[in-house]
Amino acid sequence: MESLALEAARRGLAGVLDRTQLENTPVQITRRGKAAVVLLPPGRYAAAVAALGEETELEDGPDTVDGLRAELAAILRRVQFEGAQVRLHRHGAPAAVVVSVAWFEQAEPPATA
Repeated sequence: MESLALEAARRGLAGVLDRTQLENTPVQITRRGKAAVVLLPPGRYAAAVAALGEETELEDGPDTVDGLRAELAAILRRVQFEGAQVRLHRHGAPAAVVVSVAWFEQAEPPATA
């Protein structure tokens, strides 16, 4: 899984969303060197919710990359500290869902060697 600092993710946000969506790969965002949240592709999020048997309500993030860039730190705080899950859009389509690291680890436990 790719890991990016918050500022790097903010600067390259369009590319991060495209990679998450097109390559079906989660991206971890860090804050002050510690894992903060994970961006999950929409399909993997839906599969994880089904596997966990959860019903969740997603918040919708801003519709534009510029709006998302401006609100990214606030979204990360809501997800990390309040347990929110936020759907992000790119080109009018869902591109990623922001989830907490704990939720991600529960949904997709690390492979054991």
